[in-house]
Amino acid sequence: MGDDAEYYIEQQEEEARFKQSIKDEQEREMTRKRILREKKIESEQKKQPVKK
Repeated sequence: MGDDAEYYIEQQEEEARFKQSIKDEQEREMTRKRILREKKIESEQKKQPVKK
């Protein structure tokens, strides 16, 4: 394989890793927001008096 082909492959792999890291970070952020939302809901439910 020529140097140009190897360079091209390396660039493609680096771009794929970069895109995957962005995707992973977005998923972590979505999970973090979901957890915070669930904790807020749980906290609000605990504050409400029990209706009898």
